[in-house]
Amino acid sequence: MNKEQILRKVESLVRPQYAKIERWPHGWFHVEKVVQYAKELAKMEGADPFLCQIAAYCHDLGRVVEEEKKLYSPVPGAPGHAGLSVIPTQKILDQVGISGKDADRVVEAVKVHQLKKYQGDNEVALILQDADRKNGLGKWGAVRAMVFNLEMDILKPEEKDLDSVIDSNIKIIKANSELREKFVKNSLFALAWYEELLNTKSAVSYLKEDYLVTKNLYNHVKNN
Repeated sequence: MNKEQILRKVESLVRPQYAKIERWPHGWFHVEKVVQYAKELAKMEGADPFLCQIAAYCHDLGRVVEEEKKLYSPVPGAPGHAGLSVIPTQKILDQVGISGKDADRVVEAVKVHQLKKYQGDNEVALILQDADRKNGLGKWGAVRAMVFNLEMDILKPEEKDLDSVIDSNIKIIKANSELREKFVKNSLFALAWYEELLNTKSAVSYLKEDYLVTKNLYNHVKNN
């Protein structure tokens, strides 16, 4: 298989697995976005888009394991969803014939993407972490946080409805002190990704618009 065929094969293998995830913010929708972002960031950085996309396709396979075993609460010493993604990733790589150093780079990228900041020199890991964080910022990041972190019951909106969904739910958040506190705390956490923790120079410009959206929403909720 050529690289494009391998990418399509990986997609066909992982998509049914992500379809099992009940909470859409970490299901196929998220993974598809991260694949797109990883591809674009890799091209901007002069890195390998192929391996970056493979890593993006596999990076949250541990979320499937978490839901199956109901591992929602952090457990001291537990591997977290990144650690749980390693074995499923290795199985995917074996199925599509990726081995050796390329496989090692992808597996490491998947394993470390949950870290606060990756300190190594694996460009696949550096790009995956930045790409993953892009979907945690901006309009989509806000709605994903409302569902996943604030546990609000919001169905995945269409792109055209995103602004109205955000506006209506921001009003609910501002009227509820507990939700407001959680939203402010989560926004600060996400803003720190951009302000302190980005890995690549290209991500500074690539994520800037999403960062500004998050910052404006944070200020709107905190100060009004």
